[in-house]
Amino acid sequence: MISIITINYNDKKGLEKTLSSIKSQIFKQIELIIIDGNSNDGSKIIIDRYDKIITKKIIEKDNGIYDAMNKGIKLATGDFLFFLNSGDTLLNDLSLNNVSKKLTKKNNGYFFNAIIKSHNLEYKSPRKYNKKYYKINNKFIPNHQAVLFPRIFYSKNLYDISMKICSDVDYIFRLSLSNNLYYFDINFVYFELGGVSSNFKKFSKTLNQIREASYIFSKYKPFRYDILMYIKAKFLIKFFLHNLFSSNYYKIIKFLNRLKN
Repeated sequence: MISIITINYNDKKGLEKTLSSIKSQIFKQIELIIIDGNSNDGSKIIIDRYDKIITKKIIEKDNGIYDAMNKGIKLATGDFLFFLNSGDTLLNDLSLNNVSKKLTKKNNGYFFNAIIKSHNLEYKSPRKYNKKYYKINNKFIPNHQAVLFPRIFYSKNLYDISMKICSDVDYIFRLSLSNNLYYFDINFVYFELGGVSSNFKKFSKTLNQIREASYIFSKYKPFRYDILMYIKAKFLIKFFLHNLFSSNYYKIIKFLNRLKN
């Protein structure tokens, strides 16, 4: 059994895309949990439309995305769990069927490829990654939507709601330290850029990302000044690129990712 948690707030178009991709799956051993922050844009109509495939749902105000994710975790009972939030979709009808064949050990975590989408651009993350077993890395963190968390981990771990942007990175770090985390080169999900962690329009938000990311890396790795400087430089560069080259920002990021990988 695989639990899918979908978080939504006022994104009815994205929600319908996500639920449609789940409904089309050949693999049917799914527990689908919807957490909606009491949307007022018609999302509830979409939820009702897909009621037959929804196992559990909560429709109420929350204290941000990580609080909503924790509500979903507390309802989950699957052997594995992953998040497919509004606007994100499974790659095709065989996506869950293909990855389920790799979930051979229930106590392990697994991650696969995410296809990043934005402004008619697509690129794979990770672009190149040959290691089967993953250890926390200073420069590469698996895409959150492409990680399957085992029940032994998620049943004892919640997202740190004191963080507003990088709590998903913290959660993956904890998984990597407490469980084996394996990678398979299978394209799994489409991930739409533009969420809280990929929005660099406001400088105050960029500063919060730097603070949270620096805290996480200091928490799980021995202090290294060069790593903290890399984190600061990374977010500041993205902020300035976003504001200087707004229309071409994602083309530049795609090019930089090719160089990095």
